[in-house]
Amino acid sequence: MTTFTLPVRVYYEDTDGAGHVYHANYLKFAERARIEHFRTSGWQPSNLDSVFAVVAMNIEFKGSALMDDSLTVSSSIVRVGNSSLDVAQTIKRADELLCELKVTLVCINSSKKPVPVPAAIKALA
Repeated sequence: MTTFTLPVRVYYEDTDGAGHVYHANYLKFAERARIEHFRTSGWQPSNLDSVFAVVAMNIEFKGSALMDDSLTVSSSIVRVGNSSLDVAQTIKRADELLCELKVTLVCINSSKKPVPVPAAIKALA
């Protein structure tokens, strides 16, 4: 299992009125890390032969990021099925765990029918 990490800087636009990262933006940070992780296999999100749809997500907030924080978003594929996969993700500030996510994705074609996960992405597991 490979772990991919993506550095993310928190900008003003990511925060709420209290200066904390708005909860939905953690999902955006996680999405960026998953896509960049998949890119390392050669897969491109613009390849519309197959795309990944989120079908389930469990997110647990442990702390709060603030404007100008430097975060690390990690992504690891923990299970690969025929047309689905589970990705475990964390968002940290230095060594402080701020958020944990478990995401289940299904690989679908343009007709929204499940198709096999590309071999290159399976190889990342």
